[in-house]
Amino acid sequence: MFRLSRRKDKFGGESGKLKDRIDGIKYGGLWMLVRRGDAEPSRGHAVDHIGFRTPNLASKTTELKAQGVKFTTEPTPLKLAGGATVNFACLEGPAGAKIELVQR
Repeated sequence: MFRLSRRKDKFGGESGKLKDRIDGIKYGGLWMLVRRGDAEPSRGHAVDHIGFRTPNLASKTTELKAQGVKFTTEPTPLKLAGGATVNFACLEGPAGAKIELVQR
């Protein structure tokens, strides 16, 4: 649960147990679950990365860097196919998992 609490400190959510058995963090109706086992980067697997929306990417990036979080992509604008532009950044999560922050 220690690693789980560190994620909650950085990304919010509500700690709990899915079905009163599995440690996790709940984000609205979505659970992020933790299990023991060998860790490996997410690239190339069914879930390549996880993304979080933030209202202010610049301030969230500064806040997370102050906590020692390593960013693999600095905040960058991206024009979507529909014409809208979003700003995003990527950071290195546990065991090399890719986490994306997006400001619409």
